[in-house]
Amino acid sequence: MEYIQRKIFQRLDISVPFGNAIVLVFLITQFFDGASTYIGLRWGIITEINLLICWLISVTGISIAIAVAKIVAIGLGIMLHLINAHNALAICTVTCLFFLALPWIYLFFCIVTDSVLLI
Repeated sequence: MEYIQRKIFQRLDISVPFGNAIVLVFLITQFFDGASTYIGLRWGIITEINLLICWLISVTGISIAIAVAKIVAIGLGIMLHLINAHNALAICTVTCLFFLALPWIYLFFCIVTDSVLLI
């Protein structure tokens, strides 16, 4: 066990600012994606199209299903960070940001302002 802990802490190199910044942006993106998904499902604005998440929602409820999905996503992101696959993590972060987070921001803006902006 000590060997594994030593290897993990060797991988956590604080002198890698790119990797640490990507992990931080990834965590923030996952948090906001989870929160906006929860709000959208709770308000009935959206429906979940991921069949695994739909099944999990039917079994456990919205809160637990979204939490489990985000914990798995964050765990996989941390694993990418630990093996120094920061470019892969950056691609995942940018993909999540542009295809998940920004549409949510647009949708909530349209709802709050009661208008539609054509982009």
